[in-house]
Amino acid sequence: MRFSDHFKQCEENLRLLLARLLVEFQGNPEKLEKYITKIKKESVENIYENVDKIFSQLSFIEGRVIFVRYGTLSDNPLTYGSVSTIMYLKEADVKAYDKEALKRLKALGIKDSLERLINNSS
Repeated sequence: MRFSDHFKQCEENLRLLLARLLVEFQGNPEKLEKYITKIKKESVENIYENVDKIFSQLSFIEGRVIFVRYGTLSDNPLTYGSVSTIMYLKEADVKAYDKEALKRLKALGIKDSLERLINNSS
C-alpha cells in the first residue's frame, strides 16, 4: 500500500507538506504561500505520486516524523518538542529523525522533483 493511500482524507495536509519541504530544502520561508498556491493547482494524482516518492525513501519512523512536523495544518511546521509529545518520542530523537530524513531526501534529488512540480504549475 502506498503511503498516500493512508491519507486520502488529508489532501490539504499533503499539499502543505510538499510546499513546506521545498521551503525547508531551499531555506526560503517567504516563498511558502507562493508554493502552496501553485501546488493547489496540481492534480491529486500528481500530489500523491510526489508524496509516495518521498516516503518510499524513508523509514517508517522518519516518514511519520516528517508528516507530523511538516504536514500538520498549523501556521508553521511543528517544533521538535511538539512532535515529540504527539509521537511519544524524545525531542532529540525527533530532531535526529528529521535531520536524517531531510539529508537523505536532498541527496536523492527530491528537492529537484519538488521544484519541477512548482515550476510546471501554472
